[in-house]
Amino acid sequence: MSRTKKNLLISMRASGIGVSRAYRFLENEAGSRQNVGFIRKDVYNELHRESRNVSKINNGDANSLVQYFTEKGMSDPSFYWKLKLSDEGRLEHLFFRDCRYLIDYQHFGDVVSIDVTYKMNKYDLICVPIIGINHHRTNVMFGMGFLCNEKTESYEWLFRTFLESMYKKQPGVIFSDQDMALMNALDYTFTEASHRLCQWHINKNAVKHFGKLNHDREFKTLWFRCMKGCESEEQFEECWRRMIEEHNLSKNKWFSNMYVLRKRWSTAFTREKFSGGLHATSRSEVTNRVLKELCSSTSSLHEFVLGFERMQKNWRTIELEEDTFCRGIPGMFVQHTRILVQVGKVCTRKVFKSFEYEAVQSISVNLTQEPPDLNDEVLEFKVESRSSVTGYRLVKFNQRS
Repeated sequence: MSRTKKNLLISMRASGIGVSRAYRFLENEAGSRQNVGFIRKDVYNELHRESRNVSKINNGDANSLVQYFTEKGMSDPSFYWKLKLSDEGRLEHLFFRDCRYLIDYQHFGDVVSIDVTYKMNKYDLICVPIIGINHHRTNVMFGMGFLCNEKTESYEWLFRTFLESMYKKQPGVIFSDQDMALMNALDYTFTEASHRLCQWHINKNAVKHFGKLNHDREFKTLWFRCMKGCESEEQFEECWRRMIEEHNLSKNKWFSNMYVLRKRWSTAFTREKFSGGLHATSRSEVTNRVLKELCSSTSSLHEFVLGFERMQKNWRTIELEEDTFCRGIPGMFVQHTRILVQVGKVCTRKVFKSFEYEAVQSISVNLTQEPPDLNDEVLEFKVESRSSVTGYRLVKFNQRS
């Protein structure tokens, strides 16, 4: 492949033209595929090699960003940033957060979502937004990192730097995908957190392992019940055993591996810590979609950071508007209910509506078994429940607490 054709392909790719279209253009120019001199796979390989070379961030771009962060640090002592250089003195990894990230993490850092599917096209950098949810149940940013590769040691550097910037405060729960390097780094770094796997990613990946079972309704029912329909470990074990035996999956390696990881993805094992109602990294994925719209494939790292800060400013404006809307007691479906009035005084609109829905649904619960002795310290009631695997729930009430 001549240098001229390489440059042409790189320019076309940077302009958003796909490899297939670019290769067809070369075919038309040459008169036939045989006259091009190389096949389409060669184009993919060459562009991949070029992207690895470009990933060594341009010194001018890096210096511009360093100067920008230095000036921000002088005007805002709470602004934190850190970078790691290669042996050749080139920028490899980067992390930054402003004072608002720190404040938000102190309030909302119970649950953290990390997704690494977005890459900055120009340098092929891995973009790692660290996301949470606030009191309006909308996204809030805790920090932003850029890595030159997806190795465990690179993720470890980022997460250690993040903890350093947050004065060593560990999150309660972390959601991530099933990338092994990422999982290892999270386990090594966030030793006090409960690490959970994204159910959405698991289901997306599971399709290729299900085979013919993708069309088996009974199997799908058992699978989703194992995922988030079991309320105890005993229920999960029974449901899993039934699924494996009835569908002859005892020798399937993927299912065996998922069983080993069951405490990371099944809700039957993840009730001990508050998770904000999350079961997936969808919070990060929404952010990734926004990031893709910020910059083109030729944007510099400095331009990307400026676009990212504009996005943050917009998020914070929306949060202030929501705070304004939450003044006063929200409208209620059931009027003059003391518990709803109390919740309405302390919760935001979205949280209140979620609580109100559950409160109204509780009215439809039917009591099927009363305690034998109402004088006992702990009373146990048996009630019908459509959302339970067994069709009922046991509700315990401690009269002294």
